[in-house]
Amino acid sequence: MSAPMLGRNALIRMSKPKVTGEAVGTGDGATTTFYLADPPVLWHSETIYVDGVAQERDTDYTIDYETGEITFATAPASGASITADYIPVEDVGYAQGLTLSVDIDLVKEYKIGSDKPVVLEAGNRSFSLSIDMMYVDDKYAGKVLAGTKLYFVIRPAGTGSGKPEIIVNEVVLNSWEESISQDGVILESVSGEGESITLRTQ
Repeated sequence: MSAPMLGRNALIRMSKPKVTGEAVGTGDGATTTFYLADPPVLWHSETIYVDGVAQERDTDYTIDYETGEITFATAPASGASITADYIPVEDVGYAQGLTLSVDIDLVKEYKIGSDKPVVLEAGNRSFSLSIDMMYVDDKYAGKVLAGTKLYFVIRPAGTGSGKPEIIVNEVVLNSWEESISQDGVILESVSGEGESITLRTQ
């Protein structure tokens, strides 16, 4: 089964080294909002601690992955140490004319006396990207062309709070036509393969 998404533009990101034990702040019994030092943050990569105890996402706190803003449901107690582990990401380029095809192999079984299969479960999944053109900043071009995994952020309704966002995770490019611009690399007729997709709101 294949579901294409045509004509999208995308922001291209690359992960940075994981941050561990970042001192985010100290509770005062009243403040609920704190900030990570190096946003944007890779989706669901974070673990937030209060006095060494891991907090539960969406129950004990919420996070804005673009700004690194953490909002606790209850203000940490006075003197409580707030720390975090997370993976920051950075923008390395953009893509235009993107097509995402999701292929899912369905595991089926035929019952005796029936000519219609029963779907037991979804099997292997592949997330293929086809891109008309992409630009990569010269600073990151070597890593991208060497096979570093990328994250493609698609915002079909534009940028804004509450609008949908689709992330194609850990994409490796496997073919392209290359040209050089003044401050980066332009790739055309690009294809690549992602590990998974994330659907969320901004």
